[in-house]
Amino acid sequence: MFPHLTFRSIQNAFYQLCLALDIDPSDSINVYRKLLHADCIADLGPCGLRTAIECALLGSRVVLVEQRDRFSRNNVLHLWEFVIHDLKSLGAKIFYPKFCTGSIEHISIRQLQCILLKVALCFGVQIYDSVSFVQILFPKKVDDNVIGFRACLEPNGHILSEYDIDVIIGADGKRNTLPGD
Repeated sequence: MFPHLTFRSIQNAFYQLCLALDIDPSDSINVYRKLLHADCIADLGPCGLRTAIECALLGSRVVLVEQRDRFSRNNVLHLWEFVIHDLKSLGAKIFYPKFCTGSIEHISIRQLQCILLKVALCFGVQIYDSVSFVQILFPKKVDDNVIGFRACLEPNGHILSEYDIDVIIGADGKRNTLPGD
C-alpha cells in the first residue's frame, strides 16, 4: 500500500515533526503529552468503537457521535483468532462471560457493540447518541482569535458544535460523510 515507506523514513518524519513542534524526540515520557489532541469519531459501529478505545489508550480526548439511539444490528460475525485475543485483552469476558466459550467464534454485531461501548466508557470516551455529523467547518478568525476545526452537527446548536477538533475519523462505513477519497 505504501511501498515508499521504510522504518528510516518513518523515523525521519517523526524527528522532523518533533523539531517542528519543539519537542525533544528522545524524551519519550513527554512526547505524547505534548501531542495530545481531541478526536471526534463519527459512528458507533465496531470499528468506530475500537478506534475510540485505541485513541483513548494513546491519551486523546475522544468524543463519539452516533446518529442512532440504540444498537439494532443483529447480524452475526465470525471472529478471527487475533480479534478474539484482542477483545479478551480488553475485558470482553468480564462484560459478556459467554464470549467465545468452547468452539463458538461468532458474536452478534449488537453484542460486540455493547462490549466495546462498555470498554470505551471505562477509558473515558464521551458518547453522544441521536447526533448526526454533517460536515467539517474549517478554522476561522474571530476577534483576533483563531477557532480551530469544528464539526457541523444535527441537531443544530448541539454542545459539540463548539468543540475544537484536531482529528476527525469517519467510521461510518459506506455512508462516508467525510469528504475526500
